[in-house]
Amino acid sequence: MNDAAEASERNSLSAEIEASRERVWAALSSDLRASGPHVEVMVREPPRRLQLQLRRAGGEVQLLDYRLEALGEEHTLVVASVHSRGPLYLLKRMLTFGRLDDSYLDAVAVGLENLRRHLEGE
Repeated sequence: MNDAAEASERNSLSAEIEASRERVWAALSSDLRASGPHVEVMVREPPRRLQLQLRRAGGEVQLLDYRLEALGEEHTLVVASVHSRGPLYLLKRMLTFGRLDDSYLDAVAVGLENLRRHLEGE
């Protein structure tokens, strides 16, 4: 495995959701109407992929990538990855000894769990 693939794998999480890919897509994309000017849609391929770019204070940029794979008619695998860049990100990552990435992945995990609960009616 090359360095880019390993880095991508370290920054990704997946969740299996008991809902069709179309329902998952609708839930993911519905929040975009309420997003502010700091969120830009980079890739929109219904119902397979959604990629968002978030601009944060200090020039920090995060790329959130959601890939949806159908696992039958009523199950979907959602693979979410987060990649950050920018001078402030590099400084914060250095000061936290790389643990900053873990906090971003924790936020992605909470988002995936909320999505699962919403769609599965919990």
